[in-house]
Amino acid sequence: MAGGMAVFGGLVVGPALAVGGAIFASKSRTALNDSYGNYDKAIAFKAQAKTIGLALKAVFIRANQITELLKNLDKHLVKYVDLMVKTLEEKGCDWNSYSTLEKQDIYKCVQVAQTIKAILDTSLLKENGELDDATEALIRDGENYLKNLNSI
Repeated sequence: MAGGMAVFGGLVVGPALAVGGAIFASKSRTALNDSYGNYDKAIAFKAQAKTIGLALKAVFIRANQITELLKNLDKHLVKYVDLMVKTLEEKGCDWNSYSTLEKQDIYKCVQVAQTIKAILDTSLLKENGELDDATEALIRDGENYLKNLNSI
């Protein structure tokens, strides 16, 4: 009887192992297919991350260019504000008492201040988050303005 139980047990365990193996193989195929899908998603994400990285680098470069332009303009603004303060202290607020050079210095001070304000009012990014091309022209115009200020 004990032998019969062993044979009967083997008959039950064998098919159970076979069914279990088939289920495991099916789940393995599903997991493999899922991993291929995840790999494709990872490749797409990598490409997207690279594009975002390049866009952020362009924003960083443009922001640094604007920062340098503003720093250089600020040096001129400080210089012309100092000259204007000196003129005001020496001659008061009567425009007619100023020399031509003093009037030109005050005019330059106003121009530099207006240029700085125009730069600060210009948006670095468009509504959709892309870099605004207007800032490139703004930097070019600002650098040309600086060259003219430096040559005076």
